Amino acid sequence: MIKSEKGFILPITIVISLMAFIIFVHQLTLYEIDKRFSIEIQQLYILENIMQMAVSDVTAKIDTGEISSFGNIMYEDGTVSYSMAMTSPEVVRVIVTCRTTIEREYKSQFFYDLSKKEITQWFEYR
Repeated sequence: MIKSEKGFILPITIVISLMAFIIFVHQLTLYEIDKRFSIEIQQLYILENIMQMAVSDVTAKIDTGEISSFGNIMYEDGTVSYSMAMTSPEVVRVIVTCRTTIEREYKSQFFYDLSKKEITQWFEYR
């Protein structure tokens, strides 16, 4: 009986080793995808934070009467470029572009009412 089982162990060992290798590679790929997704989510939060700070700073400049056509603001996590234009005597159109240090970008446009001192319309471009 033992002589008829000759060569049975090697193919089973190879198949089990191959399956273990495939599972390992699959888990490694899932880890890489998860890691990239985590970085993208982190960049999204940074962009949201920069945009909130930029809108606050730009509206403060408008409130103090500093309506310039172009400007840049540097933050720790990225930079902001903005442009302003008067669309009517009471409304300023502002376009804000935020960039993180690894070049992710978030752009928005809003209209600021000078008499009410509030944002009346908001548009996002991603």
